Amino acid sequence: MPSYRETDRMPLEGDRRAGITIDRKIPLWGILTLVGAILAQGGIVWSGQREQAVEVRHQSDQISKLALQVERLGAQLATKDSKDIEQDLRLNELSRRVLTLETVPQASRPR
Repeated sequence: MPSYRETDRMPLEGDRRAGITIDRKIPLWGILTLVGAILAQGGIVWSGQREQAVEVRHQSDQISKLALQVERLGAQLATKDSKDIEQDLRLNELSRRVLTLETVPQASRPR
């Protein structure tokens, strides 16, 4: 097989390009380098996705723990609110009793 295309101009004897051959072959080192680069990129992407998955799992665990704590704090707050209401009612009752006792005339109070 000739080292030139049939459409190419045939080099002349005195032409410097006469010693140049065009073989259109891809060198093995070029193919191996390309395959190695693709595999390296694949490995980098795979490890990055794996790290992201671990981080997402960790964050979802933290979010579920925080949601549980918020739920517990909400229950505690509701309990404290009901206790505050009870204490307010008790204070109002005692205040009413004191006002009632203060309005009773001095002479009718038992000693």
